This record gives sequence, structure tokens and C-alpha cells, in this order.
Amino acid sequence: MNYEYAAPADLPGLGPEYKAHQCLGMLLQILFSYEGVGEQLVATGLWSPVISSNRYAALHVLKVWDTLKYMGG
Repeated sequence: MNYEYAAPADLPGLGPEYKAHQCLGMLLQILFSYEGVGEQLVATGLWSPVISSNRYAALHVLKVWDTLKYMGG
């Protein structure tokens, strides 16, 4: 997935052509436990055309990481 020239869209992300996006979504769901790990994956998730899973998951990771920073975790 190369989003260098892409922009976020509102695609549902269903079907075999979205397999890479689905894998990214699964990775984003576990990254919140690993503060600072996978920053490029989070950035890719923010630019993903799959709104309902990848962008929301990337935002959740950033929210949790920010909370951990302030909690000293």
C-alpha cells in the first residue's frame, strides 16, 4: 500500500481487493499496546481509503499513546 499520492476516502473496504487494508486494520488494533511502535503503520492508517476500520483504529492508537505518555506508561 503506497499512499504517497492518495487521499483518504470513504470506501467500505470489503472484498479481496482490500486484503492489504484488512491486514493493516488488524495490525492497528493491537498497536495501541506498543507505544511508539509502528508509527508508519499508524500514518498509513490515517491515509487509508477504508474509513470505518483503518482510520478510526489509527486515531485510537494515537489517543491511547497520548494517554500513556501523560500517565508515565
